[in-house]
Amino acid sequence: MNSLHRLSACAARVVAFALCFGLLGAFSSSMAKDRKPPPPAPPVDTRILVTAVDIPNQQVTFVYQDNQKKQVYTVDFTTTVTVLGNKGSLADIKVGQQVVNFVERDSATLNSIEVTTAGPPPPSATPAKKQKQQPST
Repeated sequence: MNSLHRLSACAARVVAFALCFGLLGAFSSSMAKDRKPPPPAPPVDTRILVTAVDIPNQQVTFVYQDNQKKQVYTVDFTTTVTVLGNKGSLADIKVGQQVVNFVERDSATLNSIEVTTAGPPPPSATPAKKQKQQPST
């Protein structure tokens, strides 16, 4: 009789355990249905833009738009410069152009640089324009 009592107590625990986790599982799956997916991450502006051209010091400065990191490089007579798909020189690089490719010779000097007309930033990376208020009459 004692073993029958133990068996029924064990069976009761198993049933309680199964019911508990079965109900929790049903509850958690219904909660998952109510959750909205997270919004997509905003586009990142990955452009690299020329911000300064210093011809006397033979330097070009550009800024990574995604993190605003500024980089200054020397462009010497052995640096290959390509502007709008054509062979060029440091004097042909203009502020506002986009760097599409560059190769460092070392941490301060470029082996090559290629720039083109800057494309637009991703839509959400464009600052919102303020609307002009109409003068009240």
